[in-house]
Amino acid sequence: MLAEISTILAHEIRNPLASLELFAGLIENDRGETSEWISHLKAGIRTLSGTVNNVLSLNGEIKLPLVRVPLAACVEGGVEFVQPIAEQAGVQMSFFAGDGSLSIQGNEDAIRQII
Repeated sequence: MLAEISTILAHEIRNPLASLELFAGLIENDRGETSEWISHLKAGIRTLSGTVNNVLSLNGEIKLPLVRVPLAACVEGGVEFVQPIAEQAGVQMSFFAGDGSLSIQGNEDAIRQII
């Protein structure tokens, strides 16, 4: 069981780290507008923090706060975060939310981690 959890945890940490490395490279090479890449770096750091909190919550040490989350905006943010990596791998991604009015009681960081 511990080996399985370790494998999952390594996967959950590796993906945001790959994104952070890509965004840092884009910032380094882009002498123009970098605020979008910096925003994605911050999102990646929040994702890693969320992963750590999720692991700690398995032991009951941390309870994830549940708040009203606009689901479409949350999913869109997750898609935007992984899109550069997908494009680098030759994968085209798109997201359509309809009217985007659906909101749920949840944890935004945990939802983005799922995406």
